[in-house]
Amino acid sequence: MSIIPTPSWTHEKIHANGIQFHYVTEGEGPLMLFLHGFPEYWYSWRHQISEFAKNYKVVALDMRGYGQTDRPLGKENYTIDVLVNDIKEVISALGYEKCVLVGHDWGAIIAWYVAMNAESCVDKLIVMNVPHPQCYMENLNFKQVLRSWYIWMFQLPKLPELFVKAKDFKWITDQFGNAVNPTAFSEED
Repeated sequence: MSIIPTPSWTHEKIHANGIQFHYVTEGEGPLMLFLHGFPEYWYSWRHQISEFAKNYKVVALDMRGYGQTDRPLGKENYTIDVLVNDIKEVISALGYEKCVLVGHDWGAIIAWYVAMNAESCVDKLIVMNVPHPQCYMENLNFKQVLRSWYIWMFQLPKLPELFVKAKDFKWITDQFGNAVNPTAFSEED
């Protein structure tokens, strides 16, 4: 009988860029900072944390507005400049000058902008599922706009909240229930 080790994660909070961030961490060494996608939070990285903690201090962040991190009101609190400053200040507040920055989906977009606008904070960049912003804009076509419908919808006032809440959050449930690998998410997840 194999015993699955219990992760030695700790849940912590840190103050940066005027708000309180929640994160999960494990390990010692150089900083590896994980940025999640939409509509996720630190838990998206649950399979990677312990693996990379063998060589890094891993921090899986709940980004601004997600999970247990503060949710300031007003769209001015969610501009790309504010989000880039969040990451710069989190790195500094953790006692580091730079990190291996890992991003997926929405977190990947932010990671790209951190690398472009605060490159001294990034030792290495790992981006999943999102092309470089310039490449994306240069190759944007009608077909891609249709595939990205939800990005545009989520910029409208009130409609996104109504859409997501509809039918007891069916859209979000469907996103996880229709994964390419049906065993990727347990019922508990």
